[in-house]
Amino acid sequence: MKRFLAAVALTLSTSVALACPDLTGTYMCPGENEGEMVETAVSQAVVNGATVYTVTDASGPIEFIADGQPRTAQEDHQDYILLYTSTNTCNGSASLNARTDVSAYLKANQQVVQLGLVDLDIAKDASGSLLMSGTATQSDGTTENISSACTKK
Repeated sequence: MKRFLAAVALTLSTSVALACPDLTGTYMCPGENEGEMVETAVSQAVVNGATVYTVTDASGPIEFIADGQPRTAQEDHQDYILLYTSTNTCNGSASLNARTDVSAYLKANQQVVQLGLVDLDIAKDASGSLLMSGTATQSDGTTENISSACTKK
């Protein structure tokens, strides 16, 4: 019985440690063009023990699986292929950390070039807005701070 209770306590403490923030909602987020606002919906579900966030805007849905496992994706262009390696983790119920390495495969000379790293923390504030903060580091070491907010719709 003591072993059973210890196992239950360990499982519960592990579940709490892996808890992810509730980021669900519909938001108005800054777009790529100056002054542009884009409607963005965030949903989340637990799938196979991992929290999966689905972010949908006019471009379509993107999934963030918060299990600490690296995942790759690519975007094909005429002269190059953008390669993304993303690792997403939850910092308890406080924030989602999304870390993405970006590189490009140049088709002409069959060479991979490292473009940079984006490291973002995403959290919801008391008013229900999404706050994103972090850094973007280019391959030359230049770092830019990122700070953005999406207001709850």
